Amino acid sequence: MKRITSKQFLFYSTAVLAASLPIFPTWIPLFIAILFLGYLFTKDWKLRIQELLTSKSALILLLFFLFNVLGILWSENLEKAVMHLEIKLSLLFFPFLIFARPDLNILSVKRILNFYCLSTTIVATCMLLRSFGNVILYDGVLLTYGTFSPIFHPSYLSMYFILAIVLLVDGLKDLLRKYYFVYGLAILFLSSAVFFSASKVNIILLFGLGLFYLLRYFNNRLSRLKQLIIAASFGIAFFIAIFLNQTIFERFLRGFNTVKNIHQIDVNDTESNAARILIWNSALDLISEHPWGVGTGDVNIELTKKYHENGYTGIEYRQLNAHNQFLQTAAAIGILGMISLLFVFLVPMFNSAIQGNFPMLGFLILTFVNACVEGILEAQAGVVFFAFFYALLLRNVKSS
Repeated sequence: MKRITSKQFLFYSTAVLAASLPIFPTWIPLFIAILFLGYLFTKDWKLRIQELLTSKSALILLLFFLFNVLGILWSENLEKAVMHLEIKLSLLFFPFLIFARPDLNILSVKRILNFYCLSTTIVATCMLLRSFGNVILYDGVLLTYGTFSPIFHPSYLSMYFILAIVLLVDGLKDLLRKYYFVYGLAILFLSSAVFFSASKVNIILLFGLGLFYLLRYFNNRLSRLKQLIIAASFGIAFFIAIFLNQTIFERFLRGFNTVKNIHQIDVNDTESNAARILIWNSALDLISEHPWGVGTGDVNIELTKKYHENGYTGIEYRQLNAHNQFLQTAAAIGILGMISLLFVFLVPMFNSAIQGNFPMLGFLILTFVNACVEGILEAQAGVVFFAFFYALLLRNVKSS
């Protein structure tokens, strides 16, 4: 029996971790631990440090984690501070476990990304079958939003699906035409699953992504007028798809009404759109009072106190975080910490745009927009996804 080398073990551990992200969320810490153990038994430590030192993006991510560690110094609640750092440990681990890996060449990274796309497509297909099965076998209602995604929050799940779409579309350029149908079917299933997850921000991102790829494909093939007609037709079809699903349409309508009546929001309201406005107001108040932050462990406690001061009883009862990663970070570790987080996104985003690296650029835009409406680094489902693919897609650039 052939022995598995340490490099092979590291590769398969990374591939299993990538494939498990949308399937086995509770097992992810175990897979990270296995990957870490395999990493310890390999050599090339000097080369790994050199890899890290040559990447501004990787160093900025580590700097952001360091800011969160320093936030312990002015935290009164040490237990919660440690808990917040435990959640964010992926920001420290993955630059070492993924980016600083001389064994990961461009082919290895592509194979790992293929594992992820396959598992994500399987999840999307199973969820769609379950949703349509509910129509046939039970109460005749399509499962959407929370009922469609019983394990993950729908926003995180749809984020997983959109990244897989970006990776699959980018892979078409290197694909034989006989495989186009399979990839096209996978993209269709993943896009449908984004719709059924009913995450407003990700449905809008899906529309933008589809429009971008359509116009990019037809750019040198059709006249501007024909491109405009195609774009308009795509927009109309997208709106019809939203209108036909009552749950999705009502969620968009509530969002529109909240923005329209932004100065008339009930202070007891806990509906997601209205609650975010109240939360952001409170977070901004807290930041203005504490520009250096209230500490890594005290941020949610202080936010809840601010809800109470402002009379926002609904969100006070639910003790919600800032639902905006940049505001959450500024409230916890100060404006400098928030600036470091902005650089985590903007530096590789700028480099990816110059290099034409659409997978990395798509990933950064996807996570940046979601970070504006969710605390994606405050939950394991968000922080592992972000740190893993941040390091892996950076590695892909480094290896190319």
